[in-house]
Amino acid sequence: MLNGPLGESPDLPGFNERYSEVVTPNSGLQDLGQRQQSERPPTPSFVRATNPRQHQLAQRFIGFGDKLFREGQYRAAYFQYREAEKAAPDVADTYFRQAFALIATRQYSMAFEAFQKGLSLDGEWPTRGFQVAMLYGERDLDAKHHRAELAEALQQNPAHPELLFLLAVHLYCDDRVAEAREFFRQARTASSVAPLVSLFPAVD
Repeated sequence: MLNGPLGESPDLPGFNERYSEVVTPNSGLQDLGQRQQSERPPTPSFVRATNPRQHQLAQRFIGFGDKLFREGQYRAAYFQYREAEKAAPDVADTYFRQAFALIATRQYSMAFEAFQKGLSLDGEWPTRGFQVAMLYGERDLDAKHHRAELAEALQQNPAHPELLFLLAVHLYCDDRVAEAREFFRQARTASSVAPLVSLFPAVD
């Protein structure tokens, strides 16, 4: 555990300047690096066909989750997004929102899996202009704190592709594309992450 500002990491250019907040250690990394990932985003075999009524119900749960997220109730928001998934598992937005709620609660392995599922359903999502501010509302300090916690986890696990990807996406969705590009490029060296990175136009 670090007791002062984050130190410079040779694997993360400019790391110290960007993430100098002192944060608590991560609790969501027990199985990172242990799972075997496929070499491409998973096909949406987990998805059942749903109808407009189910989609409408999913959107209601997403709305409930978004309200809780803006109130800072990130765990509760996650469970509303899970209800949305149950209602209509072919709605990609449920997985992207789950991912950000999981980042907020430091469940990084699960967050990566949620992004995998979402991108397998909607590979165009990176071009749709989603912003973390849409979820956090006026809680921009929370967004920065959660990103700093993620950076801390990455410092403890240098060059871990899943963490690199999560940090890159968080930056990308906060209009910090130049910084995100550095982490995307490092993340794509892993065959398990490269297909996901290729969906983001900011990389090249």
